[in-house]
Amino acid sequence: MNKIDELNISKNDVRKDLNQINIELNTNFIIKENTVSGVPERYQKTVIGISKSEVERIINEIKNSQNFKHYSNNVSLHVTFEGQIQNIKYPKYYSRELYKEIENIPTRIFLTVYEGKDILEYQKMED
Repeated sequence: MNKIDELNISKNDVRKDLNQINIELNTNFIIKENTVSGVPERYQKTVIGISKSEVERIINEIKNSQNFKHYSNNVSLHVTFEGQIQNIKYPKYYSRELYKEIENIPTRIFLTVYEGKDILEYQKMED
């Protein structure tokens, strides 16, 4: 089942996932990697190729958010409050994180974006 999910992800699926954390892509993108594992807990990691200008726009959205936090340690805290999107700068990357019920399943979504790179990664973990 997981292999089918890995192979059958569409751009529409990616847009739907990113919409959960209020990220909308304005330009075309490429799905570079999609891995899915776990039963019954499902873990998905998706890597997409986007333009550097899109990366910069997303980073600016994160940095300009009202609840933006900057952590200077090297520990990824991944602390989220149910239903509230968190916008965080870790030492090596920016993140947008959310924990909420999606289609009756408690779900965590972690977006990771790096300055100067043309990729965006997100993880979706269903409890």
